[in-house]
Amino acid sequence: MAGIRILAEAGLHRRNMLIVAISLAMGLGVAAVPEVLRELPKALHNIFQSPITVGALCAIVLNIFLPEEFIELEEDEFDPQASVLQVMQNPDVTARDEPAKAAVVAQSTR
Repeated sequence: MAGIRILAEAGLHRRNMLIVAISLAMGLGVAAVPEVLRELPKALHNIFQSPITVGALCAIVLNIFLPEEFIELEEDEFDPQASVLQVMQNPDVTARDEPAKAAVVAQSTR
């Protein structure tokens, strides 16, 4: 229960969901097919035979190497319907994040 609470507080963004999914898959993979560790030296086999160890190490490595995402808007602040309605009501208004693309599209339609 505490682990789920920690995940919820961390925010389940795309990067965090990817880390959780890969870590769980690696841990479950070792639990389901322990023969995958057969060729490892005895010392490493003893360490990696635990699915919890594999999942935790995988999460740590992914957390270090996967780049952080810059989150401009929280999920509850973004309203896609309001954005679509705004564009439909005033098609000449360019998106604030992509003014260059909107200018190219406007020039190509002339």
